[in-house]
Amino acid sequence: MGTSMPFYRLLSPDDLGQIDQTGRRILERVGIQLDGGHFADTLEKAGARVDRENLRVYFDGDWLDEKLACAPSSFTLYSRDGQNDLHMG
Repeated sequence: MGTSMPFYRLLSPDDLGQIDQTGRRILERVGIQLDGGHFADTLEKAGARVDRENLRVYFDGDWLDEKLACAPSSFTLYSRDGQNDLHMG
């Protein structure tokens, strides 16, 4: 039995852009809920907008760009046994 549709397709640059923009809108408007104040303190010191009453943090697009620019372009996820390390990037 055949199918005319593939099981998956690669995301186009437009698809990736739409995912990025939607995620950014959510982080800026809805934010994320935190379980405790320590992480809120750290994010606030880094420049994120924190609603202390509701323990919610909001991320401005420019702030995200600044922080993402500091992230490494590749890194290694090390396995417990050293046999299955995974290089990401």
